[in-house]
This record gives sequence, structure tokens and C-alpha cells, in this order.
Amino acid sequence: MKTDNFFNPQWRDDIYNDAARKIPLALPPRSESNDGIWVAKQVIRGESVFGEYHNYKKSRILTAIVKKVKANPFIKITNEDGSVVPEDSPIMEFLNPPKAWMTDSTEELMSMYAVAEKVHGRVLIGGLGMGVLPQMALYLDRPVDSFTIVENSPEIIDITSRAWLNGLDEQTRAKIEIVEQSFEDYIKTTDKKFDSIYLDLWEDSDPRFLPYINLLVEQVKPLCNEGGQIYVWAYALAIDSFANLINYLEREDIDIKKIPARIDPLLTRYGEWRALEENSTLSMAEYEEKARELAMAEKLETLEYDRGRYFTTHAQSTFDRQFIRQILSLSVRDSAVQEPE
Repeated sequence: MKTDNFFNPQWRDDIYNDAARKIPLALPPRSESNDGIWVAKQVIRGESVFGEYHNYKKSRILTAIVKKVKANPFIKITNEDGSVVPEDSPIMEFLNPPKAWMTDSTEELMSMYAVAEKVHGRVLIGGLGMGVLPQMALYLDRPVDSFTIVENSPEIIDITSRAWLNGLDEQTRAKIEIVEQSFEDYIKTTDKKFDSIYLDLWEDSDPRFLPYINLLVEQVKPLCNEGGQIYVWAYALAIDSFANLINYLEREDIDIKKIPARIDPLLTRYGEWRALEENSTLSMAEYEEKARELAMAEKLETLEYDRGRYFTTHAQSTFDRQFIRQILSLSVRDSAVQEPE
């Protein structure tokens, strides 16, 4: 795998580290829906962490920012008479149930912790969420001069400000700038430079995001100071997922050329390469190596990314991740791990 001065695709954030669960966080309280976004709480006695299920002796409260899922504009649902089902129909809400947008799941906390241990200097963060990353970095007393956090949703800014930002002391608050803007627009207009850049703008770790992510990484490199580093949420996991997907498709002898390009441009690119006669008799290791190479290289032409073009209506983070791991036999354990008190 190729590594450049600003971005290391081999860096991983799917690392188990129990220290992540011990950091106190200011999380938002339960709330009612605000423009289709709200905060939910749930008591849980166990959860999956990087493919391994953990039973807890003491239950914990899971906090999630939940949002209403809009129907995919590229897929029309019709009644028996052929008429299109309207967006506000109860049927559409049943077909597109609300989904957890951001959570403090143990898996997410550990991913954030892996980044928090690294950031320093002037830090740029794409996506505010519940403010977990900066909270962790501050708790770890990282040598951070400033946080510039770009968030496009005013609802998220309001939720997180009331729960965390408004409670900070004046000196700490002065280090944090919240920019209400799309990240794509921000990087086109800013003249600032940063020592650490963290990207977490997509909703799940599905490898179909990789062509967008790869272009985004290229476009933020000019914002790095000398020695600066770019960190990408779930990047290595997405690469692994694509390589294992190719392993599955090759073992099952599935004709990749029949998969429509609009659903998965990365898989389409692999199919074009695989269709060449000289690539018809390679080993599985060679197919997986090519899959990883393409997964790190394929880019969209522009950052005008529309999730609906590449995902089905029902593609959701939990479903996609569990499907990839379970169906393709990734990181599945036969027995649960018992957590200590």
C-alpha cells in the first residue's frame, strides 16, 4: 500500500482500547424531534465492538442522535394501481424507518479515541457529531492550539452546543470554532492551514463511499501544514470490506459486470479490470490485492456526492456493516466476551 506524507491508508481506528470508555463526556439529553432530528436514549446490556459481542455485567445508556430517513429520490415506490406513494405516507415511514446518525456506542468511542491520541496543533474536523473527538482530545491534554469544526446541520450544532460547548470555561471555549457550512464548500474557500485533519462526513463504513473519500482526501491535502496528517474514519475497515467482498464474489463466481454502475462505481471499475482476458486466471490473493489497490485509487470526478445514487433505500450503517461481516465471515466470534465490572 502506498503511503504519502499527509495520509496513511494503513492507519486503523478499529482498535479495541478500554480507555475510551472511561473518558467522561457531556452528551445531549433525550429530546423531541426538531426538523426530523432528535436525541434518543436506550439502556443496553451488551453490544458488538469491531465484530466481537460484549456482554456487560452492568448495563449502560446508549445515546444516539436519530434522524428521519427520506425516501431515495432515485427509487419510486408505487401502489397496485401504479401511482407513486407520497413522501408523507405511513407506508414510506415504515419502509424508511428512522436511523441512528451519531451514537456513543463503544465502537464509536474507540474509533474517536484512536484519533484523539494523535491530533495536535491546529485541528480541522469535518463533522461535529456530539463533540466526542474534541472532548477526548481535551481530556487527554493533547497539545492542541485550536479546533475548527465544520458542520452543515444547524440542528446538530444546537444539540451539541447546549450539551457541551456552552458548559466550557472561557479559555477552552476560545480554542473552538464552529463553522456552519458544508465541508466541501469550506475547503474551497478557507485560507487556513492545519496540523491535524479528521474526516467523518459519511454515514457508515460501506466501501461504496471510498471514491468520494479518496477525492476528499486529495482536496484537503493543500490545507495541511508541513508534517500535517489526515485521519479518516473507518477507512481501513472499508478497504478490508471491499477486499473481502471481492473474495466472496470470486469464490461464488458472480458476474460483476451485471452490477449497475450507479449502485457501486468502485465495483464497476473492478469488473472492468476483471473482464480483461489476462486477469481471468489469477490467484485469490492477486484479486484481493487489486481490489485494495482500486479501493484506494478510485475517485469521483467531483465532490457533489449524492448518497441516493450509490445506495439502496434500505442501506443503513448497522445493516451494511453486519451484512459485510457476517455474510463474508469477517471478524465473527463464536462466543461472547464477558465484560468486567
